[in-house]
Amino acid sequence: MRDGRADVAPLALAQLQQFMQSALLQQAEGPDHGLIERYIAATGQLAPAQHLAIYQRAYFARLLQCMQGQFKALAHALEPALFRDFACEYLRAHPSRSPTLAHLGAGFADYLQQNRPDAHAAQPEAWIDFMVDLADFEWTLYSLFDAPGAEEQGYATLAQQDHPMLRLQPCLALRQYRFPVGAYYQQVADGHDPDFPLPQQVQLALVRTHYRLGIFSLQPAQYVLLSRLAQADGTLAQALAATADQFGEAIHSLAPIWLRGWLQAGFLVLGHDRAW
Repeated sequence: MRDGRADVAPLALAQLQQFMQSALLQQAEGPDHGLIERYIAATGQLAPAQHLAIYQRAYFARLLQCMQGQFKALAHALEPALFRDFACEYLRAHPSRSPTLAHLGAGFADYLQQNRPDAHAAQPEAWIDFMVDLADFEWTLYSLFDAPGAEEQGYATLAQQDHPMLRLQPCLALRQYRFPVGAYYQQVADGHDPDFPLPQQVQLALVRTHYRLGIFSLQPAQYVLLSRLAQADGTLAQALAATADQFGEAIHSLAPIWLRGWLQAGFLVLGHDRAW
């Protein structure tokens, strides 16, 4: 801003923030040049718009760096230029409103779905389905880093596998996808350059246990059983009975094996209510 200018009325902080946010986000079409010249001073080397352009580039570079950190596998799959295009459009449509950038990508998967390039095509394009699924997977995994967990409460043990109050721990997410996004993500994380995978229905449990993230593939019956256990009421026995009605009585003999694995992986806690 120009200090000492009598023709410039003081701006309320909120108004100034609104102007700067709007100016920083309007790289393509450019903000109102009259406002730029009113609120940003020129120097002997640079005009007000050139000063603003420096901030625009730095601001978007920081946001894009954050988005790339939150969606590493998606950025790899789309390659830098296309990922940047999608991310920039998303950031313009959904500017950050939080003091932290940790929530920056919260709506990215929904944005990709709602703004699909094939929205008016007769046949949806599989690669776009894969990108939407991968974005949702990565955001879910990323959000578990800081989600409330059970580290302080402790996890249920093998000795408690028959306890009637077994519940899913809070830092666990169940997801279904049209592509094997977990396998693709792991390959990218390991430094490989995988091809786009073929469509394949997958069910996953994403969990943080003892501050470490885990990705577990589930069979359809396992996914249904855990999903029923995650519902607002009911017990493990009730969830098991409902799952057996859907998949057959053999589930009763398989469930104890599954349960031991889930207890060892930290899926379960002992709860006294459904606050989890």
